Amino acid sequence: MNIDNFDRDKEFENALFRNNKHSCLKSFRLENDTLSITVAPYHDQDDELIASFQDVRLQNFDLFSSNESSGFPWDIMGLNCKDHEEDLSFFCLHCLECEMTFLARWPKVIIPAENRSNILSLVLRS
Repeated sequence: MNIDNFDRDKEFENALFRNNKHSCLKSFRLENDTLSITVAPYHDQDDELIASFQDVRLQNFDLFSSNESSGFPWDIMGLNCKDHEEDLSFFCLHCLECEMTFLARWPKVIIPAENRSNILSLVLRS
Protein backbone atom coordinates (compact mmCIF):
# COMPACT_ATOMS: atom_id res chain seq x y z
CA MET A 1 0.00 0.00 0.00
CA ASN A 2 1.41 3.35 -1.03
CA ILE A 3 0.60 6.16 1.38
CA ASP A 4 1.44 9.70 0.37
CA ASN A 5 3.29 11.99 2.76
CA PHE A 6 0.21 13.82 3.99
CA ASP A 7 -1.71 10.64 4.85
CA ARG A 8 1.29 9.03 6.53
CA ASP A 9 2.00 12.22 8.48
CA LYS A 10 -1.61 12.24 9.68
CA GLU A 11 -1.55 8.50 10.45
CA PHE A 12 1.62 8.89 12.51
CA GLU A 13 0.24 11.86 14.46
CA ASN A 14 -3.03 10.03 15.13
CA ALA A 15 -1.19 6.96 16.44
CA LEU A 16 1.14 8.96 18.65
CA PHE A 17 -1.41 11.46 19.88
CA ARG A 18 -4.37 9.04 20.21
CA ASN A 19 -6.49 10.58 17.47
CA ASN A 20 -5.77 14.20 18.27
CA LYS A 21 -6.05 14.12 22.04
CA HIS A 22 -4.16 16.95 23.74
CA SER A 23 -0.76 15.28 24.24
CA CYS A 24 2.48 15.96 26.02
CA LEU A 25 6.11 14.97 25.72
CA LYS A 26 6.99 13.30 29.01
CA SER A 27 10.62 12.62 28.19
CA PHE A 28 13.15 12.13 25.44
CA ARG A 29 16.46 10.34 25.36
CA LEU A 30 19.12 10.56 22.65
CA GLU A 31 21.70 7.81 23.02
CA ASN A 32 24.17 6.97 20.26
CA ASP A 33 21.99 7.05 17.13
CA THR A 34 18.64 6.29 18.82
CA LEU A 35 16.06 8.84 19.95
CA SER A 36 13.25 7.65 22.22
CA ILE A 37 10.35 9.93 23.03
CA THR A 38 7.62 9.20 25.56
CA VAL A 39 4.24 10.80 24.88
CA ALA A 40 0.87 10.60 26.61
CA PRO A 41 -2.49 12.34 26.61
CA TYR A 42 -2.04 15.46 28.72
CA HIS A 43 -4.90 14.58 31.08
CA ASP A 44 -3.96 10.87 31.39
CA GLN A 45 -0.18 10.87 31.60
CA ASP A 46 -0.01 7.26 32.74
CA ASP A 47 -1.24 6.16 29.28
CA GLU A 48 2.18 6.35 27.60
CA LEU A 49 3.51 5.47 24.17
CA ILE A 50 7.20 5.29 23.36
CA ALA A 51 8.43 6.07 19.84
CA SER A 52 11.93 4.82 19.12
CA PHE A 53 13.76 6.35 16.14
CA GLN A 54 16.91 4.68 14.76
CA ASP A 55 19.83 6.20 12.81
CA VAL A 56 19.02 9.66 14.15
CA ARG A 57 20.79 12.71 12.77
CA LEU A 58 19.78 15.64 14.96
CA GLN A 59 19.41 18.74 12.79
CA ASN A 60 18.29 21.33 15.32
CA PHE A 61 17.09 21.64 18.89
CA ASP A 62 15.70 24.97 20.09
CA LEU A 63 14.74 25.36 23.72
CA PHE A 64 12.46 28.34 24.24
CA SER A 65 12.48 30.34 27.44
CA SER A 66 9.30 30.15 29.42
CA ASN A 67 8.00 31.74 32.58
CA GLU A 68 6.44 28.42 33.54
CA SER A 69 8.25 25.39 34.91
CA SER A 70 10.91 24.09 32.55
CA GLY A 71 10.39 20.49 33.63
CA PHE A 72 8.39 17.84 31.84
CA PRO A 73 5.73 17.31 30.63
CA TRP A 74 5.97 19.60 27.60
CA ASP A 75 2.87 20.56 25.65
CA ILE A 76 3.01 19.07 22.11
CA MET A 77 1.73 21.36 19.38
CA GLY A 78 2.42 19.02 16.44
CA LEU A 79 4.69 16.60 14.67
CA ASN A 80 5.54 16.82 10.99
CA CYS A 81 7.30 14.25 8.88
CA LYS A 82 8.24 13.78 5.25
CA ASP A 83 10.39 11.44 3.20
CA HIS A 84 14.04 12.31 2.80
CA GLU A 85 16.81 10.26 1.23
CA GLU A 86 18.69 7.08 2.15
CA ASP A 87 15.53 5.51 3.65
CA LEU A 88 15.38 8.31 6.22
CA SER A 89 12.49 10.64 7.00
CA PHE A 90 12.60 14.22 8.24
CA PHE A 91 10.77 14.82 11.54
CA CYS A 92 9.94 18.06 13.33
CA LEU A 93 8.48 17.89 16.84
CA HIS A 94 6.88 21.16 17.97
CA CYS A 95 6.31 21.79 21.68
CA LEU A 96 5.57 25.03 23.50
CA GLU A 97 8.95 24.64 25.19
CA CYS A 98 11.09 23.38 22.29
CA GLU A 99 11.37 22.47 18.65
CA MET A 100 13.38 19.43 17.61
CA THR A 101 14.19 18.54 13.99
CA PHE A 102 15.97 15.37 12.95
CA LEU A 103 16.43 12.74 10.27
CA ALA A 104 15.72 9.13 11.22
CA ARG A 105 14.30 5.82 10.10
CA TRP A 106 10.55 5.42 10.54
CA PRO A 107 9.96 4.79 14.27
CA LYS A 108 8.74 1.79 16.13
CA VAL A 109 5.92 2.77 18.48
CA ILE A 110 5.58 0.72 21.64
CA ILE A 111 2.82 0.64 24.21
CA PRO A 112 4.38 -0.27 27.59
CA ALA A 113 3.04 -3.46 29.17
CA GLU A 114 1.06 -1.66 31.85
CA ASN A 115 -0.81 0.42 29.22
CA ARG A 116 -1.70 -2.15 26.59
CA SER A 117 -4.67 -4.33 26.03
CA ASN A 118 -3.73 -7.20 23.69
CA ILE A 119 -1.32 -4.99 21.72
CA LEU A 120 2.40 -5.72 21.89
CA SER A 121 3.74 -3.05 19.55
CA LEU A 122 2.78 -1.00 16.57
CA VAL A 123 5.13 -0.57 13.66
CA LEU A 124 3.85 2.18 11.43
CA ARG A 125 6.25 1.55 8.56
CA SER A 126 9.17 -0.80 8.04
